Amino acid sequence: MAAAAASSPPRRLALVTGATAGGIGATTATRLAAAGLDVLLAGRNVAGLEATAAAMPAGSVAGILTADLSTVAGVEELARGVRAVVDARGGGGLHTLVNNAGVFLKRRTETADGLETTFAVNVMAPFFLTSLLLPCLEEAAVVTAAAADATADGGDGAFPPRVVQVSSISHMDTGGVVAWEDLQSTRSYSAYSSYGQSKLLLLMVAREMAARFAASAPAPRSRVGVVALDPGTVNTAMLLAGWGPCGIDVSEAGDSAWVATAPNVESGVYYVGRTPRGGAPVSRDPAARARLWRLLAEVVASRGGGEVFPGV
Repeated sequence: MAAAAASSPPRRLALVTGATAGGIGATTATRLAAAGLDVLLAGRNVAGLEATAAAMPAGSVAGILTADLSTVAGVEELARGVRAVVDARGGGGLHTLVNNAGVFLKRRTETADGLETTFAVNVMAPFFLTSLLLPCLEEAAVVTAAAADATADGGDGAFPPRVVQVSSISHMDTGGVVAWEDLQSTRSYSAYSSYGQSKLLLLMVAREMAARFAASAPAPRSRVGVVALDPGTVNTAMLLAGWGPCGIDVSEAGDSAWVATAPNVESGVYYVGRTPRGGAPVSRDPAARARLWRLLAEVVASRGGGEVFPGV
């Protein structure tokens, strides 16, 4: 009996950023819980996170973490909170990371780090947070691989860890062109162009991350998948503010949870409506993606974040 208990994997743990009630993150968290995961809810608004937690299945909320994802220090604070929860659970790592948090701002603002806010929250934060939580994802990869070896059919516990980068079809509003000389929108600013640019950069990050992880085999991170998606046209507060009521109800926004859990999802792929799509050609350009990776690493390091993705 003791041997059987030791081979049983812990319940999978997920983190969803931007999980405030009324948004796609809340629906994602609820659906991940329904799929059998314990879920950490992260965001800036405690009341909104508590409202999400109250609507979720009993016992499925692993914790509520508040953080300001607009700064390097804020991202580090969130990562410390996640690692504390992982440690308190006694192992198992972090199985699913959904980088859902994002902003759409009518006016240009800068963060305490001196970064344009849309760029900071929508691009820098998911890049840096994934770096900080990679050891936890690798731990989950080891656990799930062991579960696969111990179970004839692989079992639910063997489902590999995954990072979900929530991009948007709005990334095509850029014409698929990266504004390399004005990523901070200092020369000119439009809420739509800044948002679209951020989602293009995030798609590039996702594909580069997937490629780098895969190339590290047999290291545990090679078993961590990375996918990107357009979550659909959903009547969130963001959509209503920028585009008006032209989408589905928030409660129907299930695509993020689907790409996080579906067994046939492929790492490095961009999904729209649960279907693989090419996205902007620049997102498939290794040289452009590597250039962005270096730039983001420099942004983080210059603001006290140290080295990102050591060895990746």
